[in-house]
Amino acid sequence: MPRQRSAKKTRLRGKHLPRDPYYVTPTVSDVLSRTQIPTLRPQIPQKMVFRYRFNAGVAATTNFTTAMLLDSYCVAVGGLATPARLFNNMKLLSVTMWQGAADVAAGNVATTQIALEFSPGTAAGFGGAPRCPYESVTDTTAKYAYIRAVPKRSELASQWFSANQTSYTLLNMVAGTDCIVDFEFLVTYLNGEPPIASNQGNSSQAKGTIGVTNFSIPGCRSMGLVDLISP
Repeated sequence: MPRQRSAKKTRLRGKHLPRDPYYVTPTVSDVLSRTQIPTLRPQIPQKMVFRYRFNAGVAATTNFTTAMLLDSYCVAVGGLATPARLFNNMKLLSVTMWQGAADVAAGNVATTQIALEFSPGTAAGFGGAPRCPYESVTDTTAKYAYIRAVPKRSELASQWFSANQTSYTLLNMVAGTDCIVDFEFLVTYLNGEPPIASNQGNSSQAKGTIGVTNFSIPGCRSMGLVDLISP
């Protein structure tokens, strides 16, 4: 005859056993983090935003190139404090522009227009995207002209570019006096490569100074960073 188990002993088994007060139930994300190992990358791209102010207008004939953007953040080195770039790879995410209208009471022209156009480059296998300019106009001091342009996949400006490539034109813009421009991008710094001297000339800043080159565009001034080159 089989031995009968007591009800008290049965209740102590299975889920009815007292739980360890220090036990933490793992979540699904915890389990996946231990089973899926992410790819190790030598460098993780960093997101940055540089802001500039134009004290003079910028014409549509001014080309913003890959070399200009790579040279934007530099360190003064060498006997003549020649700027050397710190960025090795860059991917442009967006360009944002703000432009106020002139003061009508001062007798100036009231209407202000800004524009931006990504270049339909044919490099790197791109046949050239259709030109789609961004434009904005304001005629009142109470409202800014505003543009936020994001390069499309079919445009060369949406791709990663490096210091080892040929310089390409990424965009052109029309901006007036006191226009504010933000460049938003991903970047990796020089990773063992020798610092490449920029084509911006010499700086009056002391060696070891880190700052921006203002694209060598007359009237372009950085906001919040040291100017290595006086425009």
